[in-house]
Amino acid sequence: MLQKVSGHYDDEVDAAIKTTTRLIEPVMIGVMGVVVGGIAMSLLLPIFSLSKPG
Repeated sequence: MLQKVSGHYDDEVDAAIKTTTRLIEPVMIGVMGVVVGGIAMSLLLPIFSLSKPG
């Protein structure tokens, strides 16, 4: 009986982890995009401001 209960809860935990991972993955990709975009802008904006006429 305890093995059946533990198997049921094990399946429930696995499903919850898969669902949570699927929900967090797009958020992590978006955060990484913002970080990379911020770094790129912080490198490129000073170069563009130097090339502007006075």
